[in-house]
Amino acid sequence: MPLVFTQLASDNFQRPDESPLSNGGLWSSTDDVAGDGPPFKKNGLAQLRSGAVTNLEDGRFSQSLWLGPENFTNDQYSEFTYLAADQVTYHGPIVRAQTVDYQSGYKAIVEPFAQTGTALVFIDRQDNSGPANPSARLATGEFPCQLGDVLRIAAVGNVISFYINGVQKLTVVDNTYASGKIGFGTFHYFLGTRNNNAISSWAGGMVSPALSEVDFREIESSGEVQLQSVESSGEVQLQSVSLCPKATFGELTSSGEVQITSLDSV
Repeated sequence: MPLVFTQLASDNFQRPDESPLSNGGLWSSTDDVAGDGPPFKKNGLAQLRSGAVTNLEDGRFSQSLWLGPENFTNDQYSEFTYLAADQVTYHGPIVRAQTVDYQSGYKAIVEPFAQTGTALVFIDRQDNSGPANPSARLATGEFPCQLGDVLRIAAVGNVISFYINGVQKLTVVDNTYASGKIGFGTFHYFLGTRNNNAISSWAGGMVSPALSEVDFREIESSGEVQLQSVESSGEVQLQSVSLCPKATFGELTSSGEVQITSLDSV
């Protein structure tokens, strides 16, 4: 089924440096170390530097959640541009993060292989276990991935999917979390790799089915309309008309049913 991704929030990171990342309090970050403070550590692990987001601390997964006023639907997506990475770093967009602990939810982890121009990708479900310790590895794949690619995770119903540049690469079904916050995460192992671990131009929003074109294959003399196919341009095609009376169409419902408000002889 074709989907429409409607952007509701974004951050291009083109502003003075922030340490920690904040954007006026719209970003918050979580801590992944058990016993090292509360599970929700506001703005503790990510920083904005030279127009890109990197980690503030070594050996930690910086999970930044968007706290803006937008009303995200349960069907949602999060994406960012892959600016820089190496084999001791990884990144991941996040959807349906739970506000009870700011830890649980779904994330896509992308670990690059610079030598081959590919990346190992995981879709993980996190159950209050800390961002670096997934409770369930739901799907895995290896795909071509270059700097500048746009990486997206989307949750539609119980289907969680991962995209590179708008092309779906992984999909999995999971019923654990139905709603939540969106954001992203970055990770690096060592201080010396921090400059090689960066993302830019984050965005997120809601996902909905594409609007449909109705293809009328037959209109019978009774005034009944039969819908044979649905496409995306909005054009109506009449395949055949038999003794067609003049009809006024009042409503086209999502199920494809047409309500005729008046029917006159021609």
